[in-house]
Amino acid sequence: MMFVQLSEFHPSLLAIEQAAHVLPWDESMLQSSFAPMYEVVGLWVENQMVGFYISQHVAQEATLMNIAVHPQYQGKGYGSALLNNFLIRYSCFENDAWSLAVPIFLEVRESNESAIRLYERFKFKRLGCRPNYYPVPKSSERETAIVYGKNV
Repeated sequence: MMFVQLSEFHPSLLAIEQAAHVLPWDESMLQSSFAPMYEVVGLWVENQMVGFYISQHVAQEATLMNIAVHPQYQGKGYGSALLNNFLIRYSCFENDAWSLAVPIFLEVRESNESAIRLYERFKFKRLGCRPNYYPVPKSSERETAIVYGKNV
């Protein structure tokens, strides 16, 4: 298993995103993540990208914008490995602009029970919700986003 910070778009990002999410980001959204303040980290297993995360760091906080593991590799601990790598990167961030306790935020669909279990296992605390935040596929309805946070 190897983590690699990506400096440019990789086609596997789109394939993983489309396979892993109900309403995936499109290629232009993924491409826009290669801008200042963003970090894209891929997880490789046996020379194949199996997952990734995208984070944003602004001022003295970080947001996990996206995390995905290809469905063929889910349930094998790769989501935990990605989240752990993200948390370690920010807890060890050595920059005078960051305090020792960096607040981390993320949001998740309230129906995404496996992601919620993962975040709560990593001691993220529910901070609130955003009603009618996410579109629901093939529907005019919208789904609530749950906002989580923690300090590292």
